[in-house]
Amino acid sequence: MNKKGSPEQRLYRLAKCLGVRTDAWQCDLPGVRSIEELDAQTSPLQACRCCGYLTLSARGVGERCGVCAWVDPGEGERSADANEGVTLAQARENVAELGVCSPSYLNRTRPPRLTEFPPEDAGEGAAARRRSVDQDELQAYRDAITIDPDEVPADLRDLIPLARKWGIGDDAVRGDATETATVRDREELVKALSGRLGRIDQWLASFAQGAMTGEVEAFMYLTEAVEELELDIPSE
Repeated sequence: MNKKGSPEQRLYRLAKCLGVRTDAWQCDLPGVRSIEELDAQTSPLQACRCCGYLTLSARGVGERCGVCAWVDPGEGERSADANEGVTLAQARENVAELGVCSPSYLNRTRPPRLTEFPPEDAGEGAAARRRSVDQDELQAYRDAITIDPDEVPADLRDLIPLARKWGIGDDAVRGDATETATVRDREELVKALSGRLGRIDQWLASFAQGAMTGEVEAFMYLTEAVEELELDIPSE
């Protein structure tokens, strides 16, 4: 008997040791005959938006980070709603101080694995882990945002240009945009949204999850961008 196992089993063990996703191809394991086939059936791990470690098999599916316990929100879900009311900015502060996104997860997570550290040249801290922004890609996402002014409350219609600019549904692309935001961008958001986030939240809350319109999603992701920028916006 071959104690080392079949080629497929050895590939599987190698993938696990390297930290490569196996859930996507495990059911088809008998058909895996080469590293090329293995690569074709796996996906690279994604960085947690809170701690920066490469712990997520995919973005936007409600997966929890094993290192800091942050839940990456599912499609159409706000970060705070997926994390017991804790915002991304608060969670990052908690990680810096406690190592977890919320005190309730102290001693309930694990250390990062060797394969989960970001590239050495990514800089210090999650905020410094950014990739070069493809302006054409960014503009394509912005062009895809559809907002009918008639579907937006009259007292919020002046914010439509900001929703078109920042209401990007793809977390990674929106993250690229926020991480390269200029001082002028930040000042514009603070001035326009001062005393109005509560009104936006009120409007968003009037829609059931999963029944949101394109206009609502754009404004929801606008508030996500504000949260990611960690802006101090007065409530009144």
